[in-house]
Amino acid sequence: MQDELQKIYDSEINLSISWEWDGGIVIRIGDEMNGFSEPIGVDKMSEIVPKLREVLKEEAKSSTYVKNL
Repeated sequence: MQDELQKIYDSEINLSISWEWDGGIVIRIGDEMNGFSEPIGVDKMSEIVPKLREVLKEEAKSSTYVKNL
């Protein structure tokens, strides 16, 4: 998981991963300056990378990360 997250970071894709005590894990693509996508929820840490791959194929089609998938 950490290697895959590093690849996303190296591709300069901005995102946020947070968790709420009662709301699972929340992923948002974007940043505070440019805005965020709608929240994407997952229940387990192991679901983060597969969900990111799925979403980034649509949200970041031209990124180095997606081109190398």
